[in-house]
Amino acid sequence: MKNNIVKSSLVVVILSLIAKVIGLCKTIIQSYYFGATVSTDAFNIANGFVGDVFFMLSTAVAVAFVPLYIQKKQDGDEYKFASETISFLSVVSIIITILVIIISPIIIKLIAPGFNDEEHDLATGFLRGICISFIFSIGTDLYTNLLNAEKKYGYSTFCSIINSLILIIGIPLFGKAIGVWVLAISVPVSYGLQLIVLYIAGRKYAGFSIADCRLNESIKLLIRQSVPILLGQATVEINQMIDRALLSSVGEGVLTAISYSSVLYQFASTLINVPIQTVMFTELSEAGARKDYSRLSSLLVNCYKISMVVCIPVMLTISLTSMDIVEMIFGHGSFNGSAVNNCAIGLILYGLCLWPVCIKTILTRAYYALNDTKWPMIIGTMEVVFNTVMSIITAPRYGIRGIIGSTAAASYIFIIVMLIDFNRRHTNTFNRIALKGIWKYFIGIMICCFFSYLLKNTFLINNLSDFLIKAFINFMFFFATLLCLKDNTFKYLLRSLKR
Repeated sequence: MKNNIVKSSLVVVILSLIAKVIGLCKTIIQSYYFGATVSTDAFNIANGFVGDVFFMLSTAVAVAFVPLYIQKKQDGDEYKFASETISFLSVVSIIITILVIIISPIIIKLIAPGFNDEEHDLATGFLRGICISFIFSIGTDLYTNLLNAEKKYGYSTFCSIINSLILIIGIPLFGKAIGVWVLAISVPVSYGLQLIVLYIAGRKYAGFSIADCRLNESIKLLIRQSVPILLGQATVEINQMIDRALLSSVGEGVLTAISYSSVLYQFASTLINVPIQTVMFTELSEAGARKDYSRLSSLLVNCYKISMVVCIPVMLTISLTSMDIVEMIFGHGSFNGSAVNNCAIGLILYGLCLWPVCIKTILTRAYYALNDTKWPMIIGTMEVVFNTVMSIITAPRYGIRGIIGSTAAASYIFIIVMLIDFNRRHTNTFNRIALKGIWKYFIGIMICCFFSYLLKNTFLINNLSDFLIKAFINFMFFFATLLCLKDNTFKYLLRSLKR
C-alpha cells in the first residue's frame, strides 16, 4: 500500500512538474509583454477575486463531495449521486455568475479601495469577463475530484496545461491588439476546454441532465457538509483579498510584482502539495469511512515527516536565491528593477510558508475525511483575524514585508494550534513518533546555512549558474546530513524511489 501511494504521488509529481514548467513559461511571456503596470494591477485584482471566491465555492463542494461519493459507492448509488450533484450545481453556478456581473462595480470598490476611477472601470470590465469561468469551474472541480476518488490521478494537472498553452499562443498573437484583455478572455476559454476534457474522461462515472437538476436529500447533505468547509476556505480567501487591498495602496505595480512572486512560490508549493493532497485525500477518506484510526494516524505521521524532508531544502533555496530566481525568470522586457526587487522580497516571505501550508493542506483533508468541517473553519478564522490585524498594523511602516511577513507568522502559529486540536479531538498524530528525529532536520538546516554563508560570494557568474550551484549545495548538504544521521524517513523515500 505504501509503495502504491508513493508511486501514485510520483506520477502526479511528474505531471505537476510538466504543467508548472509550461505555466512558468506562460508567466514569463506575460511579464515580458505587460510588465507591472496599472492595467496588470487591475487584472490581478479581478482575477484574484474570481480565483478566491469561486475557488472557495467550488473547492468546498468538491472536497465535501469525495467522502460522500465513497460512501455512495458502498451502496451502489454513486453514478446517480454524482450526476445529480453536477447537474444541480451547474445551474446554480449560472445564477451566481449573473449576479456577480451585475454587482461588479460594487465588488471592485470594496476589494480595491486604492484604485482611481480609471483603474476601477478597467478592473470592473475584467471581472465581468473573467467571472464567466465559474460556470465551467464548478464542473471541472467536481469531475477532477470524482476521478481522484476513482484513483485516476493526473487529469487535473493535465487540464491545467490548457490555460498555459492558450496564453502562450494568445499573448504573442493578440497581446498588442487587445493588451491585457487577452489574459481576461483566456480564463473562461481555458475552463471551458478543461471541462470538455474532464467530462470525456469522467462520463462513465457521472453525466449531466436537466432532468437531474433538483434539490434532493443527497444534495442537501452535500450542501450542509460544504458550508463549514466553505467558511473555513473563506478565511483563507478573505485574507488574500485583504492583502491585495493593502498592496493596491502601496504603489503602482507592487500588486503585480507580488502576484508574480506568488506564482513562483506556487510553482514549488504545487509540486509538493498537489501530489500529497491528491493521493492522500482519497486514502484518508477511505480510512475515515472505515473508522480506521490506526491507518489514519500512520498516514499523517508519514506525511508530516516526508513534508519536512522535501520542504526544508526548497525553503532554504528560495530564501538564499530569491533575487537570482526573479532576475533570471522575470528580469526582462517591461519588468523593471523595482518590480524585480519587490518580487524577490515577496518570494522570500512566501517561501517561509511552504512547510506550514503543506501540513495544513494534509491535516485539513484529514479533518474532512472524518466529517469534521467545523474546527478547520474555526482555526482558519482565528488565523485570518490574527493575520489581518498584524497586516494592518505593520503595512504603514514595513509595506510588503509587513503584509506578507504577517501571513508567514500566522501560518506557523496556527498550524501548531491545528496539530494540537486534531490530537485532542480525533487521533494522536503530533506525538513522539512524529517528533522523533526532528533534531536531525535542524542540524541539516544549520549546516546548509553555514556553507551557503561561506560560499555566498564565491560563484558570481550569472543568475542561472548561481542559482543552480546554490540550490545544489543546499540539497546536497541537507540530504547528506540526513543520510549520515541515518534518518528513517529519508531512507524510506530512497527505498521507494528505487522500487
